[in-house]
Amino acid sequence: MLPVRVQLLLTAVAVAVTAADLSWLDANLVPNPGFESLAADTGLPEGWTVQASAGGGTAAASDGQVPLEGARAFRLEVTAAGAWIRASSARITVEGGAVYLFSVAFRQEGFNPTGGADTYAGVSSHPAVHWFDAAGQQVGGSTVVSRFPYGPCAWDLRDALERAPAQARSARILVTLSLDAKAQSGQAIASKLWLDAAQLRHYRPPPTPDWARGETARNVDGGIAENRLLSFFVGSDEQFHSRNGKWSRTTSDSAAERGVCLLAPAAVGQGMMAHSPYFPALPPGLYRLRVRARCGGQRLRRPDHGVGRAAAVPAHARAPGRGRGNLSRHRVGLHPP
Repeated sequence: MLPVRVQLLLTAVAVAVTAADLSWLDANLVPNPGFESLAADTGLPEGWTVQASAGGGTAAASDGQVPLEGARAFRLEVTAAGAWIRASSARITVEGGAVYLFSVAFRQEGFNPTGGADTYAGVSSHPAVHWFDAAGQQVGGSTVVSRFPYGPCAWDLRDALERAPAQARSARILVTLSLDAKAQSGQAIASKLWLDAAQLRHYRPPPTPDWARGETARNVDGGIAENRLLSFFVGSDEQFHSRNGKWSRTTSDSAAERGVCLLAPAAVGQGMMAHSPYFPALPPGLYRLRVRARCGGQRLRRPDHGVGRAAAVPAHARAPGRGRGNLSRHRVGLHPP
């Protein structure tokens, strides 16, 4: 990647829909997503299979003691160094190139000797989606969803928007629990992982309304804000932290909505330019982000990636770029109802 100077012109966040309105998500495609139905021959959740390392030290079972919802959860265990176990869903029909919401709830015990929330001691767990073509050959895997923590935890959730490769025709959900043979703690720590409420849903982002495409409304200081965009003009907003340090400086730009923006200096490495305040109490719902940014200096090697690493917005959410000479500009509209 060549050095690139990135100017961040505008960032805005807004609530889009309430949790009750899921018109932007299709039905859940995962078979037996709550692990409620059991296979008569194995007693394990129907529609799911288990693979494990040879030599023992693993176990899988339906568990009715601590489900997140319903009557059962799916429990995986490892007890010996070098052991691993994996739960896999049945094959799920998908549409190539489409975006899917993938999520799964999990609960963990063991993992490290201190009870640390995320302290690696040889035990790890992670979810994944594998994509397959019409011939059943794997053509990719999930790239966004993150691993589970390296520690015990109450019920939690991992979710991500994942794009199926263009040639994908089916998918499979996998969750793996493993105990490294050379555990850093020097001991094999018996650990358990519970799963519940798995989802894979076709995501259809709602269109951006006209009011969210134009200039952000100006509110009279002290007046009632009727604007549904929570906006930050990062070059001048005191709530935006870490400005004018190593990773960014304020500069004037006539193309910026308020005439000022943040400039990421070239050749300083990767890092945070600046960040907004934290929002600890946002209600459940769909949120959209609108970002105006442009790249100057030398061209990106892969301009199809939008604004490089400065605007990590999925390709399906980006509006088409509007270029001028050596500059690449993108605008992303994300909105409430």
